[in-house]
Amino acid sequence: EWSTVNANANSSSSPNYTYSDPSDYIDTDTDIYNTTYLQWTTHSFTVIATTLLAILTYTTLWISAATDPGILPPISSPIKSPIPHDGITPIGGPLGYRYCSTCNIFRPPRSKHCNSCNVCVSLFDHHCPWTGNCIGERNHRAFFGFLCCISTLTIVVTLTCVRILMETYHELMWDEIHHGIRGDGNEIHAQNATDVPSSSSSSSSSS
Repeated sequence: EWSTVNANANSSSSPNYTYSDPSDYIDTDTDIYNTTYLQWTTHSFTVIATTLLAILTYTTLWISAATDPGILPPISSPIKSPIPHDGITPIGGPLGYRYCSTCNIFRPPRSKHCNSCNVCVSLFDHHCPWTGNCIGERNHRAFFGFLCCISTLTIVVTLTCVRILMETYHELMWDEIHHGIRGDGNEIHAQNATDVPSSSSSSSSSS
């Protein structure tokens, strides 16, 4: 009889889950359930994507900074440079040759004198303070690649941060709910364990 009672006591003290969700059978005190909140940062896709984008970003940045943007060489002679005549491009106006008194040249259309570099640049776009260089005819593509890479890298990092915050929130909420269920279950098991000796004493008295 005592062996039967001990077996019943051992079976009553063991957890008895009746939840439908398979994840409810996972013990939160074991390493199987406990995951780090920064697990997504070590994911293979995140590591590979951020590494490649960072390398491409720095590469295109240095290419944009080190490449000649298309500087038009100035003429230091006190004599005004001759007027170009190609029969197609007019002189003056937004689509024609324009004279630059600083460089003493007639710069072609879409060219402009940069006040920061003090030179005329062919197909001048702007002077970028991040590269310390003008963006012109020869480094347009590298600068555009830099913009694409850094924009994509920013999106990947932002989405990673948002996912980490969401996973952390859901994991904390799950821990709170699951620990509450486990607490109620332990109270029930403790009550069942205290009821076992009374049933055993009644069986011994009856015998």
